[in-house]
Amino acid sequence: VGFLLQSNSKQPAYLYQRYQDFYPKTEKRLREMSEADFEQYKQALINELKQRPQTLSEEASRFANDFDRGNFA
Repeated sequence: VGFLLQSNSKQPAYLYQRYQDFYPKTEKRLREMSEADFEQYKQALINELKQRPQTLSEEASRFANDFDRGNFA
């Protein structure tokens, strides 16, 4: 699992502290999750990714991160 934190209004120290608060709680939650619950979350994500966009905005938003990063090729 990886994380990218960005902010145009918060300082790096604040973001780091928020990450330090978030990560242990999330790791604990994932480790305690049953295999069945994990599979359910995984399947829900797969189903969401397989859905065709319903609007032009939904379709464009799928590519927004690539455009923001300059990944045009």
